[in-house]
Amino acid sequence: MKKLIFLVILVLVGSTIEAQNFRWGVTAGANLSSIGGDDPDDPEIRTGLNIGGVADIGISDDFSVQPEIRFSMRGWKEGDFTAKINYIDIPVAADYEVVDGLSLQAGPLIGFVVSDEGEFDGNDLGSIEGLETFNFGALVGAQYEFSNGLYLQARYDMGFIDLFDNFDAKPCNISFNLGYMFNAGGGGSAE
Repeated sequence: MKKLIFLVILVLVGSTIEAQNFRWGVTAGANLSSIGGDDPDDPEIRTGLNIGGVADIGISDDFSVQPEIRFSMRGWKEGDFTAKINYIDIPVAADYEVVDGLSLQAGPLIGFVVSDEGEFDGNDLGSIEGLETFNFGALVGAQYEFSNGLYLQARYDMGFIDLFDNFDAKPCNISFNLGYMFNAGGGGSAE
């Protein structure tokens, strides 16, 4: 299923690149991640970093699709327990420019766990037993792009899949990013 979703995204992105205005760029920023749901007992935020690449596929003057691939450090703290979970995230945001340079974003996000580690009272517990290694969720956010291609972005995302069987806890994250779009054929929201 994971491979099928990834293949569909690649085909959709690949088929629109040729016909539309296309730009690409880089992004990096901070994550404030935790878990949401009924079963966690007062989880706290874990701070991490993210870094990756981004594309901007212009559909019209005000609308584009923005797929990304990011290495994303996530997790949460709960009492003396800390979960450190690193993902490869693939968000695909619909980007609608509301005023010159400022756009609102929303779309799906998939993620794959590439490493995980639990700590209790500072002692390494190794991999987190029973952790779901696939995440599917949604994101909302805003982005401001300056005329030189530099942009600031804030997003919130939440997973739809529980991190553990029979335990209502889903990953959630707030990210603040700084990025740069290279102009590779025009298009985009702030030209």
